[in-house]
Amino acid sequence: MRYAVGEIVLVVIGILIALSINNWNEKQKLKNTEIKILKEMKLAINDDIERLNYNIKTYNSVKRAIEIIIEQLPLETPTSDSLQYAFQKSLFNNEVLPNTAAYETLKAKGIDLISNDSLRMLIIDVYENNYKYFQDTAQNLFLSESFIQEYCATLFNNLDHFSNENAMVPNNYVALQKDTLYNTIINTRLSQVTYSLMSLTSDVEIVQQLDKTIIIEIKRLEE
Repeated sequence: MRYAVGEIVLVVIGILIALSINNWNEKQKLKNTEIKILKEMKLAINDDIERLNYNIKTYNSVKRAIEIIIEQLPLETPTSDSLQYAFQKSLFNNEVLPNTAAYETLKAKGIDLISNDSLRMLIIDVYENNYKYFQDTAQNLFLSESFIQEYCATLFNNLDHFSNENAMVPNNYVALQKDTLYNTIINTRLSQVTYSLMSLTSDVEIVQQLDKTIIIEIKRLEE
């Protein structure tokens, strides 16, 4: 009887040890997967920060071009080279396309894989709110780019859809000065670019905070 009980106890202990080892292995696998995804996300975020900063620089240049047009177009003077370059630059638009590959992988594996609650919520906020709000609003709040490009193509003789560096000469400068729709487009573009700069600046700050939080979390997990 004692021998049988001893055997049962040993078997139970063996099972518990095996379960404990299995649980530890599973936790390690999850932890390693979490670290891998966080490292991939960090690389993606670094790309996003570079793109956001590039867009901030570009839109500051576009904003200045629009301000030159608003200042100089009403003046009764021939178009200068700087104004002709401003006409072209004012129409430049660069869409922000964040790198979401790591986030999509995380969603596929389960967002709860991120063990840090505050980090998990910050990741969701950045990808589901900040990025999407900026893109959706930028696309839907203002005049469509295709409409602006098509209309301006009737006003200028060398509209280039893919450059912001070439000069653009009006077909009729006097008529352009009096064109109400063009003036509306330019003022709308100023509002759009100003909004984009505000959103981009805010996004950079939030994404940089996410980057710092991920670095801290990776170090914690690897200890």
